[in-house]
Amino acid sequence: MTPSSARRLRAASLISGLLALVACATPEGPPASIAAAQNAVDAASSDGTAQLAALDLARARSKLERARQIAPTDRLRAHRLAEEAAADAELARAQATRQRSQRAMEEVQQSLQTLREALQGRSAAPASPAASR
Repeated sequence: MTPSSARRLRAASLISGLLALVACATPEGPPASIAAAQNAVDAASSDGTAQLAALDLARARSKLERARQIAPTDRLRAHRLAEEAAADAELARAQATRQRSQRAMEEVQQSLQTLREALQGRSAAPASPAASR
């Protein structure tokens, strides 16, 4: 074998090996982040978040749909959009939780105010005749 033939053979072997690696390294199907984003959107949808943080949840759904659309042609962008969708869904859940907590706190404050008023009414009432005997 001549030196030039040996070089060609090595180059061909190297190229074949690289092509095989690239073929094996290319994952099939949509990125796993799309499934994770779907789980986040589903979780937010099932806990009442849709009523309390509709805009963020709608944004998450839109990004998830776009990620699905572009996944076959642009996996990296699809992955990023799916991550953004998951983050938007989590933000929606956090905002809904904050609103629920705010409402609960307001209810507790109202109850405390009612109790204070009731206690003030008792202490301001004149003593009953039975109590003074």
